[in-house]
Amino acid sequence: MERAYTRMLAPELSEFAGALHAKARELARAHGVEHVDGVRDIDDDEGTPARRAHILFSAARWCRFWADRGHGLEPWF
Repeated sequence: MERAYTRMLAPELSEFAGALHAKARELARAHGVEHVDGVRDIDDDEGTPARRAHILFSAARWCRFWADRGHGLEPWF
């Protein structure tokens, strides 16, 4: 969690995307919700393992998208 609040250049953001995706896969596997990877939206309630995994997968894709285009991360508090 702490890493999400630090400034990152594009290479660091790309590495962070990989770490987020790995954690999402780990969570999804543990709860049997691997099907949410790559899905645009799901109908599960907030707080469910499927919703949490979906959020992590989405965040990882977002980070990868911007890092691949040369952008870093500037957290806004």
